[in-house]
Amino acid sequence: MFMERQILRERIRLIIENIQLADKTYFKTGKLSPKVREIIIDKITGGDNYTKIITDIYYAMIQEQIKHGKWAVSVVSDDEEEFKPEEGKHYETENDVMQL
Repeated sequence: MFMERQILRERIRLIIENIQLADKTYFKTGKLSPKVREIIIDKITGGDNYTKIITDIYYAMIQEQIKHGKWAVSVVSDDEEEFKPEEGKHYETENDVMQL
């Protein structure tokens, strides 16, 4: 019984840490919107141990889409230089809710 309680406490601690880390890294800094937070935590992960990693993957996907979009526009546009993404740069978007 004692071991089960310890395991349960450890899992609760990990869940709380994952949500807090995702909040600290993406949501409180404004890199992802509150709507994305709501979707990831309430509808996808339920706040479980995968919250941070799912948020990491989502953020990486959104950044890649922005880079590819900017590059595509620069290639077909006559008045812009070809877009070359900068490594490690955060790219802003007005709508970060993909088709979730």
